[in-house]
Amino acid sequence: ASPCDPHLIASKVAPLLGLDPARVEEKLRSDHDFVYLERGVDTTLAQRVLDLGLPGIGTESTSRRVHPSQDLASGVLGFTDLAGDGKMGVELAYDKVLAGVPGEVTAQFDAFGRVIPTGADRRRDPVAGKDVVLTLDRDLQWYAQRLIADQVAATHAKNGTVVVMDVRTGELLALATAPTFDPDHLTAADGDRLTNPAISDVFEPGSVNKVVTAAAALQDRKSTRLNSSHTAT
Repeated sequence: ASPCDPHLIASKVAPLLGLDPARVEEKLRSDHDFVYLERGVDTTLAQRVLDLGLPGIGTESTSRRVHPSQDLASGVLGFTDLAGDGKMGVELAYDKVLAGVPGEVTAQFDAFGRVIPTGADRRRDPVAGKDVVLTLDRDLQWYAQRLIADQVAATHAKNGTVVVMDVRTGELLALATAPTFDPDHLTAADGDRLTNPAISDVFEPGSVNKVVTAAAALQDRKSTRLNSSHTAT
């Protein structure tokens, strides 16, 4: 087999990357000028692939978003894909604000790969993305997540939600759900967890409606005193 034989290359690269050799060979035989065999590979493994010295096989350095606080407010913040595009939560809702605009340089090169000084070239400077500041209180969010996670485990519930709001301003101080997920390890998370039940699920409000009734009675002066109760609904 020749050094550029897709079958030979696939048989050497696929085992290192933990991929199906047939699938790798299919990609190598595609009509595209460039294909990704695998993304998100750590530097040590990437170097092992390069050490094979196979023609046409190379690596590309990219940035990766990491979450030092792991699952803290992950249901609110959401996550991005390998291309950096928002796929859930704030990352999705404010993707255009956070991402900015990439720059671009177009130039002419000679046969030796050198830029031709007098050649036609164009340059567009990148525009940095902007920050999005939330009203969540980091400590309250952590505490709420711990409490709801403990309660869901103790009652064997499917999920649970805690919402803490400043009633004077409407600002959300904590929005915790359990179970949740770690955005740095999405492949290990159950697909049903990659949501925010606090804003996406529909459920019976139950005794929450009692507050509306009581507020209406006080507002219309139908009552000046409310008795507390412990009725379960």
